Amino acid sequence: MLGFRAHDFGKFEETSKLIQELNKIHNPTCIQLALNKVFTQYASYEDLSDEKAISISSELNKNNIDIAIIGSYINPIHPIKEIRELEWKSFESAIKKAKYLNCPYIGTETGITNLNDEYDIETFNDKNLNIFYNFLDKMLALAIKNDAIISIEPVSNKHTIASLERTINMIDKFKCDNLKIIYDSVNMMDIKGIKEKDGIIKKIPSYQAQKKFHNTILNEIGDSIIALHIKDFKIDNHGNKIGDLPISTGVMNYKALFDSLKTYNIKAPKILEMVNIKTLNQIINMLNELDI
Repeated sequence: MLGFRAHDFGKFEETSKLIQELNKIHNPTCIQLALNKVFTQYASYEDLSDEKAISISSELNKNNIDIAIIGSYINPIHPIKEIRELEWKSFESAIKKAKYLNCPYIGTETGITNLNDEYDIETFNDKNLNIFYNFLDKMLALAIKNDAIISIEPVSNKHTIASLERTINMIDKFKCDNLKIIYDSVNMMDIKGIKEKDGIIKKIPSYQAQKKFHNTILNEIGDSIIALHIKDFKIDNHGNKIGDLPISTGVMNYKALFDSLKTYNIKAPKILEMVNIKTLNQIINMLNELDI
């Protein structure tokens, strides 16, 4: 199923207004709901009553819209302890609201020490990895009590869980059914892009190279993936990845991605990122032609 980040459609005071915008594009559908980015009256999930959460979910469901992911993207390794604890508290609130929103999956990335969201080698040290593991340990205990599932989105070269190997180690360490993965292929791609069979980097990576890239990851963590983020990337003249581009504006071979998903029988929701509302119908048609 194709889905969208709800906040790509704007910010709203009422659920009905969000539904109107979504129905202009694609129905039925699913969304990633980052509450404070979608609704003007909520700073965090702490501000959302159980009754209002049920109401939001019910109104969406009546219009064939499911919440695929509850977005609670925090910085679990924030260098200031007091702020880090507030971040953790915010994530706790999202876990507790999951059952009322009728979605068990709460998504987050794994944090960075640089407050400008720029590369910082200190992010990867053992101290920060242990801080993240401490966060995850506490949140998983709460998730188990609330029938919720923590959904981690790895980001290469940047966040605490910054590689396929660290992702595998995290899954192996906790061995918990309440821990799953959001697969963003651009985010998991190394800064040097995708290597061809002979080890070189091309401006437009081949279908074969892109499919091998996805296969390598899906072979290791495919069973843990509960959702996908779909966007685009380019390779600059120095061979470095430029990520977070709107779909079809870069060199992503979506057929290679979807073929890999079929190979590993992954049928998780595909959440489109960085969408341009004006061209979104064309994008949907293009993706549907790839037999999603």
